[in-house]
Amino acid sequence: MNCPKGIRYIKRNFPNQIKPKLEGEGNEKEDLQIFLKFYQDWAYELAPNFDFYDFSKTIIHFGQRISVISEMESMESTKIEEEPKKSEKKSEKKSENQFQNQFQNQFIQ
Repeated sequence: MNCPKGIRYIKRNFPNQIKPKLEGEGNEKEDLQIFLKFYQDWAYELAPNFDFYDFSKTIIHFGQRISVISEMESMESTKIEEEPKKSEKKSEKKSENQFQNQFQNQFIQ
């Protein structure tokens, strides 16, 4: 979840992709559909082989890890760059692959 497509993706893209579409009071159903679509698309990007329900359960599990909590606290105190630096991309790709392997191991036993 600490990869560019993980929590950082939500932090970076939520304000631009979701907030402008929300209509507010009286349109809760439509707003909820917008939220769910955003999270479903994100889930598919991270783990295309899993359905949204299984993805959600796993995210809850991973979200309780110290590394994820630490990353979220770090994101609150700093601004996330739009695009990672080239030197960071290699380590972030490795982190992304580790997440996908852990995610798959959670359900393939």
